[in-house]
Amino acid sequence: MRKCILATNIAETSITIPGIKYVIDTGKCKEKQYLARTSGGGFDTLLTRDITKSSAMQRAGRAGREGSGVCFRLYTEDAFNSMAISGEPEILRCSLTASILNLKTLGQNLEELDLMDKPDFDTIASALKTLWLLGALDQKQKLTPAGRQMAVFPLEPQYACAVVASAQYACTSAVLDIVAVLSASSKLFLDVSDQRDAVADARRKFRHARGDHLTVLNAVRAYRAVAAAEGKHARREWCRKHFLNERTFLEAREIREQLVVTCRRVHIDATAAPKEEEEEDAVVRSMGHGLAGNSAFLQPDGTYKQTMGQTIIKVHPGSTLYTHAVSRQYRRVFSSRLQRLTSGMPEPSARQE
Repeated sequence: MRKCILATNIAETSITIPGIKYVIDTGKCKEKQYLARTSGGGFDTLLTRDITKSSAMQRAGRAGREGSGVCFRLYTEDAFNSMAISGEPEILRCSLTASILNLKTLGQNLEELDLMDKPDFDTIASALKTLWLLGALDQKQKLTPAGRQMAVFPLEPQYACAVVASAQYACTSAVLDIVAVLSASSKLFLDVSDQRDAVADARRKFRHARGDHLTVLNAVRAYRAVAAAEGKHARREWCRKHFLNERTFLEAREIREQLVVTCRRVHIDATAAPKEEEEEDAVVRSMGHGLAGNSAFLQPDGTYKQTMGQTIIKVHPGSTLYTHAVSRQYRRVFSSRLQRLTSGMPEPSARQE
């Protein structure tokens, strides 16, 4: 049997696939880069870049692991010779918000550590400003009680803040459902380009007028009901019919179980649930605590400008709030233009808290 495998740069790791004789190396890779803002927050970018010499050697090494093999490189020898020897360390490419929070719990300051590769000032300042906005640090950059709780959770600080805040509104159970899905490694809602109408109809069943977070919550609860009443095959068919990624549900369930254990450690009731008529406001307020720094207001020209900084963003067409002219909270990722990935529509009282 002839195998043709399309691989990302994950294939550079020590994975051996039996029968591989040939490797075609494009000389390119997708690499995540964090662009910090000293005003707080920042952007994850996914850029196409030239690979390094070490990556090229790793790619060639995938061929002929069990015998002779050939690597075809789709670039010139001069291009290879001009490549960097190795890649940029991840500490220089990622957000430091979670790392600084953890260092603060250990009584350490990143600025004072003697690092082999020291991040630039903007990245450190962005992380510190974000932690201050979340209430994890005070004006003197000292860890607050809330910050100490947040550091215990194996989550991005923004999501950890939402979980901690949920205790105040007695809606931790619902917030854990949402945060677990948002922390999963793959998308929940699948997009199928040749079935857009069917996808829209299926997704409409879960849409919530208050935003994408409550839409996610609706989907989680619907899947949980199906899982409790039906077998494995029926669950898969239900997910297929509604264009939902079951792998995300399963991963989110494991994440949630871990978060429940963590809640016990910090004395948060993971089963807390408000009255049904109060749940929407409680959940939106809790998520607002964690994502308040990622908010944007509608401009006269129909675009949105973040409340902190001057960055212009655009609401993603797949968002529940695509047609709503209200302040939005979002998770930001840079592409050819900035598009909102996770929206929420808080009430005015929630935005003022």
